[in-house]
Amino acid sequence: MDYLACSGATSPQVLDKQVSKLGTGYDLITLRSGGNDVGLSDILNACVYQWFSLSGDKGCNDQLDKTERLITDTLPGNYDKLTAALKSKLNTNRKVFWTGYAQFFDSSAADCDKVRRKRMNDLVIAVNHAIRAAAKRAGPEFVFVDYDQYFTLTQGRYCEGSTKEPAANRDGLLFFEWDTKNGRTILTRRDADEPELDGVPADGLMAIDKRQGNSSASGDPLSFEDQISSFVRQAKTANNSLEVALHDNSGADPAYRGRGMLSKDEFIPDSILRVFHPQPAGHAIITNLLVWHIAKQQALLQNVPWGPERDTRAESESCPGATAT
Repeated sequence: MDYLACSGATSPQVLDKQVSKLGTGYDLITLRSGGNDVGLSDILNACVYQWFSLSGDKGCNDQLDKTERLITDTLPGNYDKLTAALKSKLNTNRKVFWTGYAQFFDSSAADCDKVRRKRMNDLVIAVNHAIRAAAKRAGPEFVFVDYDQYFTLTQGRYCEGSTKEPAANRDGLLFFEWDTKNGRTILTRRDADEPELDGVPADGLMAIDKRQGNSSASGDPLSFEDQISSFVRQAKTANNSLEVALHDNSGADPAYRGRGMLSKDEFIPDSILRVFHPQPAGHAIITNLLVWHIAKQQALLQNVPWGPERDTRAESESCPGATAT
């Protein structure tokens, strides 16, 4: 098994830094890419964190417009280059399983910004459509694993129903919030004959590995962490009196007083990097559907009839499943 995934990478970086390191003759490859191609870090800065965003709502709306254009104009070409390279890595009759993204918000409730939530959800849907189209263009070697509906069915998104946000530790929340505690939202075993995942141990999945940031001097797109680092440096340059705050924002943290610019590892902890990423229970849903697709493809390869994907919330309260007939 070769594990080369790196959170924050764009599709060109996946192609250059990860696919290039693969050999050939793989029986199975999993892929997730695209969010960083269309400005995920820029959306988080302009619409959520606002590390360096001086134009308020206009800055957010402008970035959402830009992301929409990138999905239409840039993403398809990036995907076609990626799929062409991955196809040559596969063994005969084997597959690349390409996971998409889940909408972040329940956009129907009135307690959050409804217009912006819907717009951000629509961008997620557009990225999923781009993945589906790219997989179709690439041929039968590529299988799109679309888990979006299950995050909706399980009410695992932000702003669900009457939830008052922030609700970082709400039971059932499938994405991280800023103050989400470890060990939340654990899935239970389903009484069924098919393979099923237990609740995933939180301690094993919470930490995000250290990544290798790309220097802006190289001309490559900045990684997610380097984007944040750049935003903070811009803010510090614009106002050199800025200081690192205590956790409760009650004042400056004396531990950093008099320090020069911090390293990105100091001011961008995993508790920030993991926000808007799935919690372990969310990853379990994704994995369960991925395993279903793998089993389906193997059954089809052996001419074994296979039933449709179905909602099994009554059995597992969280995960999709299927039965071979």
